Amino acid sequence: MTTIVEQTDSGSSAVGLILGILLALALVAGGLYYYGGGVSHTETNTTILPAPSAPAPAPQVNITTPAPAAPAAPAPAEAQ
Repeated sequence: MTTIVEQTDSGSSAVGLILGILLALALVAGGLYYYGGGVSHTETNTTILPAPSAPAPAPQVNITTPAPAAPAAPAPAEAQ
């Protein structure tokens, strides 16, 4: 008579089960914190500024161009 014994790796499956439970608890806790009032959805510290009555003037840009260069001196006449 032969007895067949199945061997399973119970260590890694236990670790996976524990990690899965911890992940599920973290997701539930995060959801309760978010939807349970831990995160404010309505109270903000933003200030609503009124719209400007007139558009802001365009910035004045002063573009200066260099003075034109003096004309080149004429070439000296060749001696004949």
